[in-house]
Amino acid sequence: MLTQEIFRTTPPTALDVRNLSGGPTAVPLFDGICLQLPPGVSALTGDEGCGKTSLLRIVCGLAPAAQ
Repeated sequence: MLTQEIFRTTPPTALDVRNLSGGPTAVPLFDGICLQLPPGVSALTGDEGCGKTSLLRIVCGLAPAAQ
């Protein structure tokens, strides 16, 4: 009898952010967010002022994350 081993793998991730806090002012826009984006994601959408640009600036290293 043949047996098969099944290995659990996580899908590939283009961006993995864990416990990130920050924003453009002393009061963080977001606190402790986690985000996983798969390869091929080409848009980040949301309401005006919700922190899209702040998130991308922090992830890219253009702005500091909250301590």
